[in-house]
Amino acid sequence: MSGNRWFPVRIVREMHDRETAGFDNGNQAGAVAVPQSRVEGNPASREGQGIFLDQGEVLHPPSSLYRSLLLMNRFGHSLVWILCLGISSAMTTGRAETGQKEHTFEIRRSLDYLLYLPERHESAESLPMIVFLHGAGERGDDVEKVKRHGPPMRVEKDPDFDFIVLSPQCPAGQRWSADDVVALVEHVTDNHKVDRDRIYLTGLSMGGFGTWDIAMRHSRHFAAFAPICGGGNPSRARFLRNLPIWVFHGAKDNVVPLSMSREMVDAIKEAGGNPKFTIYPEAGHDSWTEAYAGRELYDWFLQHRRSGRPQGRR
Repeated sequence: MSGNRWFPVRIVREMHDRETAGFDNGNQAGAVAVPQSRVEGNPASREGQGIFLDQGEVLHPPSSLYRSLLLMNRFGHSLVWILCLGISSAMTTGRAETGQKEHTFEIRRSLDYLLYLPERHESAESLPMIVFLHGAGERGDDVEKVKRHGPPMRVEKDPDFDFIVLSPQCPAGQRWSADDVVALVEHVTDNHKVDRDRIYLTGLSMGGFGTWDIAMRHSRHFAAFAPICGGGNPSRARFLRNLPIWVFHGAKDNVVPLSMSREMVDAIKEAGGNPKFTIYPEAGHDSWTEAYAGRELYDWFLQHRRSGRPQGRR
């Protein structure tokens, strides 16, 4: 976005602070750091160690208070350290520019993402959000590749799409981390007009596996799930029985066998759940083009809210 002035700034957000940090969503190269100890098993959570930010800087809060705050944060409070390397001059206005823009979110590693804000974002009180996880072919450091498929491709052609769309990019050689994705979702939700009751998760291929994994680990953050040509762990299906899930797969998929989705669906039904399951008889691995076409999936998402259903893990 032309005319922006870039400058470094650190914003420290305290617990319970839900005010927007005023990020401009133009074509910026931003970076956000959250405490590494938010991720389970990270050694930074141990007494005597600090939080590592960019360029070797370490913050050393008092260990006993630090551990207490981390425990509180684990159960839903907001303790976020934000290091923003690129913020435009629009920060002074507190207005978010609509459209799909590039951002970077840093947890244990840098996580680039696309964020699409509909035109009515400024006037709306809150909007539903779709979180999209791409497949293995879109990994890397060129976030433009994420626009090849699914919702981020759709919003490039449909400026009237009525969801906020968050599309992170998995780094090269990595798999989707459930903790990283949820931390990014929390960050975006805190800083934009996201309806917390209407956040939906979907993904294709590797992103389908990621969708299943996040549904089993962090279901309370989302209202509904749509894994496409993925698979999961059937032995954990009991954690999914109360969740709205719509599964898609191609009958002729020779990359991720149809049986991987079928096993998950059967296991959820055995646990007492009732997932939707769509099989495209002529589709191979690319079952996502048909799944994301039209309005059916998106209208189904809008039928579901987090409130009013039994909450899953975490």
